[in-house]
Amino acid sequence: MQSLFQVGYAALMRLKWEGEKLLKENGRLVEYVLPSGLVDHFAAIVDRFPKIGVLVQEGDEIAETNVQWAHPRALEDLALMEDFLIKTRFYVRLAKQGFNLDEKRIEKLKDQCTHPASVDDINIIVLTTTALAQSTLFGHLACDPLPEVAAKTFLQTVFVHNIHADDPHTVDEDKVAAFRDTLLGTSMAWSDEDRASLEQLLKDAVANLEHHFGRLNLKEKIDWKFTRGLLLQ
Repeated sequence: MQSLFQVGYAALMRLKWEGEKLLKENGRLVEYVLPSGLVDHFAAIVDRFPKIGVLVQEGDEIAETNVQWAHPRALEDLALMEDFLIKTRFYVRLAKQGFNLDEKRIEKLKDQCTHPASVDDINIIVLTTTALAQSTLFGHLACDPLPEVAAKTFLQTVFVHNIHADDPHTVDEDKVAAFRDTLLGTSMAWSDEDRASLEQLLKDAVANLEHHFGRLNLKEKIDWKFTRGLLLQ
């Protein structure tokens, strides 16, 4: 435990208490908004003796599951833990104030979904991507699951037209910018930290779309059961 005192026991306990407060006030909503690979990182912060997870390389790859847990040993570790809590608090606030979601509403969304089938596949990135679709297609902020026809229309709309049919699809940044403006127009009190967190989240949503749907032939029938990244009826 000596390492804890080297970086400042009081500062570490403050982060732990902030995480516990976030969990007490929001329950499983915290778990639902975090991508699955990050839930363990939050649990480590609120542990009796807080720890930080470090991704380690095995061979030529670094995987989310290759995590070593250790007590923080440097001020940089505390800074990483604080940045993680700032991001998590933003996720929760966006879900609640931007998308009008809470723990029960997300569980209801899961029950309405055909894809993804598990609540473990629902997180703030998938919710934001679905909200982008709802905003692009229907002009309102919501995370309601999309009918398959609407989902395909959204993909045809949000991706830039490719000159070469075999090229992977890329997202139209104008659609993302319009969605950003819609979010910034909500009643959330947008701090500089919030704006920075939003920019990263929108990049994650774009990467989510391009990863899960960028190679699909949108002129053909889509087998949605093999897809992730959008809430679908």
